[in-house]
Amino acid sequence: MAKAKPKSEDETGTPEKKPRKSRKTSEAVPENGAEESTPKKNRVAKKTPEAVPETGTEVEPTPKKRQSKKKKTGTEAEPAPRKKRSTKKTLEPVAETGTEAEPTPKKRRGTKKSTEAGTESEASPKRQPRSSKKQSLREQEGFIATTPVAERLAEANIWSNKARKKKPSSKIDTDNLVVADSMRVNIVSDKLCDDIIKYLGPSLNRHQGCDLLDMNPGVGVWSRALHDAVQPRQHIMMEPRVEEYSPFLKEAMGDRQNVKIIPKQGIIWKDLRETLQAHLAPHHTPTPRGQKPERNDSILVTMNVSAWPEKPVYSFPSLSVMVAYQLIRYIRTSSFFQQYGLVRVLLWTNNDFKYRLLPRSVGERVRSNFEAELSCEYIHEVAGIDAYDFDYFRRNSRDEWLSYESAARCYRNMKDLGIDMIPGRETRMFKALEEDPARLLKPQKLAGRNRIRVLRPFQDELEKLELEASELPDSARNVRLNTLRTRVAAEGQEGILVLELLQTLEKLSAMGPSHPDFAPLEAEFNNRIDGMKRNLREIFCAVRDNYFSFRRNKGPTLLWDRRAYEPLTADPTEFWPNAPVCLLDIQPRAVDPLFHEVGPSSTRSGDVSDILLRTAFAHRALSLPRVMASMWPGFADLVDQCPSFTDPRLGGSHVSGHGELSVRAMSEENWADVVRAWMNWPFRPPYLTLLGRTPDLSGSESHDTEGMSGAAMGARNL
Repeated sequence: MAKAKPKSEDETGTPEKKPRKSRKTSEAVPENGAEESTPKKNRVAKKTPEAVPETGTEVEPTPKKRQSKKKKTGTEAEPAPRKKRSTKKTLEPVAETGTEAEPTPKKRRGTKKSTEAGTESEASPKRQPRSSKKQSLREQEGFIATTPVAERLAEANIWSNKARKKKPSSKIDTDNLVVADSMRVNIVSDKLCDDIIKYLGPSLNRHQGCDLLDMNPGVGVWSRALHDAVQPRQHIMMEPRVEEYSPFLKEAMGDRQNVKIIPKQGIIWKDLRETLQAHLAPHHTPTPRGQKPERNDSILVTMNVSAWPEKPVYSFPSLSVMVAYQLIRYIRTSSFFQQYGLVRVLLWTNNDFKYRLLPRSVGERVRSNFEAELSCEYIHEVAGIDAYDFDYFRRNSRDEWLSYESAARCYRNMKDLGIDMIPGRETRMFKALEEDPARLLKPQKLAGRNRIRVLRPFQDELEKLELEASELPDSARNVRLNTLRTRVAAEGQEGILVLELLQTLEKLSAMGPSHPDFAPLEAEFNNRIDGMKRNLREIFCAVRDNYFSFRRNKGPTLLWDRRAYEPLTADPTEFWPNAPVCLLDIQPRAVDPLFHEVGPSSTRSGDVSDILLRTAFAHRALSLPRVMASMWPGFADLVDQCPSFTDPRLGGSHVSGHGELSVRAMSEENWADVVRAWMNWPFRPPYLTLLGRTPDLSGSESHDTEGMSGAAMGARNL
């Protein structure tokens, strides 16, 4: 039997070593003529070994993945390193001498290497510390500190657009709240706060000596101004980040004795319930169940939920949306601080969020702001950013004459209430009306009398191109100019046609079904609309719904059109960070008992209303009779039990077909008739059966989630 061949040895007796897959670099070969094999494949370029002198000894081959040529000279030389794919780094040449070549030192990433031998590489600048890095980030984002408080906030680095590592002590999973709270926007302008207090002065007088509940006071600039205005009996501050904001709050509030700072989160139910029980319960009595709640001016709530940038919190798009949802639920269920009566709330939030509660047109009307209309006497925008951009055009997508009438109505309300606009804080619409006082003296109808005008994003572009057309007649801009001119001309013709149909509808509404000419005119009206193209028909429906909503005999349906004063114009530099923020004034009202019945111990009419609303606003462009047919088979037969549908005094219409009232233009009376008819229907399904079909009934709720969808307003987002 043949024996295994022993391992071969070189002339010095050194046993052959098998290459290992270790990442360690081989040691230098001693000068006795022996040489160890290279233990690593393709690792030559990582760390250069010392040169091996050429002697008469036999050298074992080095395992190689790629063949490389060695330049044999009489001197010691370093083996050529393997080329890397990246050519960013250049190895320094090795001097050919009779001595050993020292290994090339490993360069740090980012260092600039010299191309000449013997020269030292230039070191890159040192890495910036964390504070300097954040400061440069603010400079890149364009943040400007305009007040001493803003400068201190910038130095303290309290605001962060990343998640904070420190977790709250509460057992509740509040990581999302911690992230949102680290991005909180603070009010840093004393002038803005003073202007707001002066603007709200008459309405704040009824809160003198109240209990002020202040959530997320932050640096305390707004808290101090409101405290001095109402002189509260006790000022309860719920600040979850007391350690960071304590120096600011102590400086802002000074030596006021009735201020209590509680290190808890005001939007967590457990913390809020404990705070109310300890500080408000001894002084206030809850409203008994079944009794109509009354306004309670002895409590005033203010909170700041603005954040930049906005981040999702749990299943809500942002913290503002979640808090607004909670506030509406508090009113409807008389829970938390709303259990002591109808408590006013001053809410600081992101500027874009105001459109969820205060839509400018029926195209933006969704289930959330309709529920706010059911629960609130008013929601006023006290101060905000008056941006004239693409978003402004999209939000105000209705006949511009309606906006003029709404602003003129607000202007007269301000004069009746004795409210004067703060100089320098006028909105663009307010300035336009002051230039034409004839429209402000007496109420007059502008919409329905003039050609339909809708703001479009391309109008500013068209004005600029008109000025540049003479300078660049053959450029691509001239082609764009001709395209916009054609579009404007086409919309002008469409506006004339829509105005004619709107006047016909108004004539039918004034005529009444008993008039002999009503039936033929109604048939002609519906036939003309049926013969239109789809886009033009949707444009007319949008104009019609806005017209119905504004012309209601009991007053406009939208809370925005019922405002008592124009909002003040704020600047982003009055906040830190410089973000668009607004202040909303929310005054609850007593909810209709039909919507107040929630829970197992009630008739559940309020719970039924929530489920049916999902169905209605999933098809908000349809008429109410058609939506009732989709709620449950046979329910459409109860249309006759909804008298407000055909009563113009209640916002209805007795014109059939394309003259019927749609979901997005309905009023509270219209919806109350729907819920009342359901509760009186002997064939209605049980509540649990209706609840089980909620996903099928509601359909897509993208409009409630995303807020304002342009697709629902028609092809052109009217």
